[in-house]
Amino acid sequence: MRTLRESEITDLLTRDVVAHLATIDTAGYPHITPLWFLWLDGRFYLTSYADRPHLERMRSNPRVGLVIDVEDALRADGERPNRQVRVIGTASLAPTRQAPGPNASEPSTSAAISRRESPNGISDALES
Repeated sequence: MRTLRESEITDLLTRDVVAHLATIDTAGYPHITPLWFLWLDGRFYLTSYADRPHLERMRSNPRVGLVIDVEDALRADGERPNRQVRVIGTASLAPTRQAPGPNASEPSTSAAISRRESPNGISDALES
């Protein structure tokens, strides 16, 4: 296992891949929700329809985790390296305008995740 270089972190965070958001319910159990994300100015932004359960969990407990990962192609040695960025932080929610489309009348909410303090704001950036 090795730590990713800054250029590898940037590459991963600007890819068109799904993030996995971890939230905690009122009984203390974790829930994982796959969501599209945008990494901008040191924050992760996610948007969902306003009535989604993960938003209610973030309202109750804004402490969250987020993982963005990709698995590389099979190497000659039989391994498939996995590169990942793991983040823990605090979510803040705000209503947003819905983009035009078939569900344009449904209200939406965006979540901005500010990371806990670390040198680059990332909890872990690893290749395994």
